[in-house]
Amino acid sequence: MERKTYEPADVELKSTGKGEVMATFSVFNEVDSDLDVVLPGAMPDGLEVPMSAFNHKSWEDQLPVGKGVVSVDGRRATFTAKFFDTTGGRDTYETLKQLGSLARWSWGFDVIDSERGTFNGQRVRFIKKVRLFEVSPVLRGANDNTRTLAIKSADVTRADLLRVRDNLYRDILTESKARLVDECRREALRTEVERLHDNYVKAVGVGYSYDAAGIVPQTVRDAARAAVGVYAPELGLDRERIRLRWFSAEDGTGAAVKDEFVDFWSEVPLLGRCRPRLAPHVIELNSSLTPDDCWNVVPHEMRHLAFPDESEEDVRLYENAQKLRRMGYEA
Repeated sequence: MERKTYEPADVELKSTGKGEVMATFSVFNEVDSDLDVVLPGAMPDGLEVPMSAFNHKSWEDQLPVGKGVVSVDGRRATFTAKFFDTTGGRDTYETLKQLGSLARWSWGFDVIDSERGTFNGQRVRFIKKVRLFEVSPVLRGANDNTRTLAIKSADVTRADLLRVRDNLYRDILTESKARLVDECRREALRTEVERLHDNYVKAVGVGYSYDAAGIVPQTVRDAARAAVGVYAPELGLDRERIRLRWFSAEDGTGAAVKDEFVDFWSEVPLLGRCRPRLAPHVIELNSSLTPDDCWNVVPHEMRHLAFPDESEEDVRLYENAQKLRRMGYEA
């Protein structure tokens, strides 16, 4: 499980006698200090989750202090929650009220889908989909682009509310203008960048980095492992010893940063690869493969493992023969 903390978060406490809180705990399309960019759509809208004790202590030995619902728009994710009428709930409410603008919020999650890339000139991980477990008040933050709007108490004045509203509108307009300018600039450059990238791949090759298996869809991993089970006996390989590794292409890499950002290079785009003499039990697969792709690429690479001296042309003949067999024809 991962945790991501913003510093500070937009937070509003309501002294209605019910102990309520509203906090923005994630802002989309911004680089945080972990070099992650959370994309719109990554967060589940309408999901009810617990409010953990301070600093995620409910993962240890402390009870949750409340629960609430996540709401998502195109710009941010907001947690609207009620504190439990317990000692922990009441203490957390009072502590947050006293902290005021020092309040911070964090969230615990697992990444379901992500990919690496470049954002405003930085190498980042784009988080595309998460499984959210809880939201927690914390002491330490990690993002300078969000801010506390207000701590509401029973004696809040209309002037306070108007000031909060004006600040919020100004922030939204500033961010919208910056986003529009950036989108126009990127659209104007898109065609030229694609042309240069295509020429670069033809001239230099493609850089790749290894991925954690967890970011590859389970259906793809299952298909690859099933293909290993089918073809290993036929090729005289021990299927229990075959290990699968996953990689993906690094966009925008160049010769000057080759050693910094990529694990290996290829002169042509790769769906899979293996090194029979260096790693005789390892198959490396592109994490963008579909389950159907796995049934073509896996036997191809396993053939290389079984017969290291066989030519690429002969291996492709074997791959095509397996396609025909799966279609019901004898090669």
